[in-house]
Amino acid sequence: MASELRHLFYQGVEINSVVYHFALIGVKGDAEFHVEAGEFLRSYSNVGTTNNLKCCPDCEADDNFGDVSDNPVGASVPWDVSDPPPLANVPYSDQYPASLYKRDMFHVIKHGVGREATASILLLLSYLTYFDFPGDSRNLPDRLQRGFKMFKLWCEVEAKTSSMKNFTKANLHFAKKSSFPYMGGKGSDTTWVLMWLDFFLHCCLRDMKGDHKTLLTAMLQLCQGTLNYLGIMHSHDLWLPRSCAQFMVKQGLSSFKGILLLCQGL
Repeated sequence: MASELRHLFYQGVEINSVVYHFALIGVKGDAEFHVEAGEFLRSYSNVGTTNNLKCCPDCEADDNFGDVSDNPVGASVPWDVSDPPPLANVPYSDQYPASLYKRDMFHVIKHGVGREATASILLLLSYLTYFDFPGDSRNLPDRLQRGFKMFKLWCEVEAKTSSMKNFTKANLHFAKKSSFPYMGGKGSDTTWVLMWLDFFLHCCLRDMKGDHKTLLTAMLQLCQGTLNYLGIMHSHDLWLPRSCAQFMVKQGLSSFKGILLLCQGL
């Protein structure tokens, strides 16, 4: 494939006496595909608890995930430069060759940070008693069940169909407090829960049950930033107008900053 792509770039294809040249602008896929196609030495597969290995294909972050600034420490390409992967021979950027591998937003957001964020927010709201009413039981399973009933009511009003049958410790992958939770279900479920949380968090801010403004605001910023980012992506064609691309980047950064504010608030 690499040799054919080189041919398309340099020699092109002649159609009706016109030669058309083609340029490779990206290789899209999930993280597992990128690791295999790009022969990455730095990737998610290095994350562990024994060795502090570099795990980011874009920067020098290790499994401490220490540098989460807007300008993280740069890094070389994530593959062995003495034995590059096949697609490294295809004409592309000389300055940022690793940017050839484009993130698949479905896996990054809807089956990635989005479902991790929703699970964490649902659990936090449970512990902060926002699913409690006078006389209600205080155990976590019952709190999550009440939260799900509120979500289900919102789905009926908004005509949304969710595959989620309940919010439980099992489908939030929260076996114990040291677990790193993430929500099960389909990609669309992540979107519906984010939309419901956008609505519900506004209600929580109007009737707070304690000094939770920083936490609730961070949760809301995270949800709104993620939804705006997805909204631009799904409502536009492949090539975004500059202003829309700038807004999309701004909303993505806003979502990540919401995560940082949430962590600082805890």
